[in-house]
Amino acid sequence: MVKEMLDTLYYQELSKCSAEITEGKGDEKKEREELLGVVQELVTLCDIARKKGLLELEDHIKGLPAEGVYPFLFEMIEDVTLGVFPEMLKEFAYCRYFSSDLHGYRRLTFLIFLSVTLSIQVGENPYVIERRILSTVPEKDREDCRAITKQLWPDPLSVEEKMEQLFEGALSVQPDNAGYDMIKTADDLIAGMDKRTAEAFLRQVENHQIAILLKVLSGEARKVILTSVSKNLASMLIEDMEYMGPIRKSDALSTVKEIMNVFVRLRGEGYILSEDPDLDQKLENLLQAEKE
Repeated sequence: MVKEMLDTLYYQELSKCSAEITEGKGDEKKEREELLGVVQELVTLCDIARKKGLLELEDHIKGLPAEGVYPFLFEMIEDVTLGVFPEMLKEFAYCRYFSSDLHGYRRLTFLIFLSVTLSIQVGENPYVIERRILSTVPEKDREDCRAITKQLWPDPLSVEEKMEQLFEGALSVQPDNAGYDMIKTADDLIAGMDKRTAEAFLRQVENHQIAILLKVLSGEARKVILTSVSKNLASMLIEDMEYMGPIRKSDALSTVKEIMNVFVRLRGEGYILSEDPDLDQKLENLLQAEKE
């Protein structure tokens, strides 16, 4: 109930501040420049959080300006580093919001702080964060903000080079490792998919699951995945995989098990074809063995 109320409140307040900006209330030039500076700061915070972790934000925010809207950002990021739960962080933020006399761009900036801080806290992908920012700012400011948020994206050339590197290599698990048979079966199925089948399969899988798969599959299977999605999504997946760091075997096996269930469902719907007449029985046996 509280969550739904706070979510509704966000959009109500966003509508109000958009109306104020349209009417030109406040020192628009100064506040607009402040907004662009804030977007640059948020890009920096996103980069630090993804590459070094949330705790590294604690040192960075000590250098934030002590005037304007920045103290609000300091408080929100500090809550993140202290481990405050998202819903509680929202409540704290709205208490500050309504106790402060904010209008126009500054009201909008506060709401962007809140939205992006929550995204940073849960580790959302840079593309999602960029979309949150660009979908919130006024149309007249979007291009200027986009020039800043594009820094969230890796260099396209480096992405191409990384993809080529990922197209090589064997499975990350050995035959004597737990779960090898299941991971090897998933690897063989993905490596043997044509583009249409791979696209249908990937639409059924969450991006964070795909990133985990990229950590454990062979280069041949990774190539099928990364060439079956857009270049932007490929760069997102590679970045997620890199910043994920080492993963526990239990997490990898849990993800592959979920993927196997997707295989079984798509087999039943006729999307995944195989010349192996025993494939369905193999999948059933593997899933049954994991339950035991």
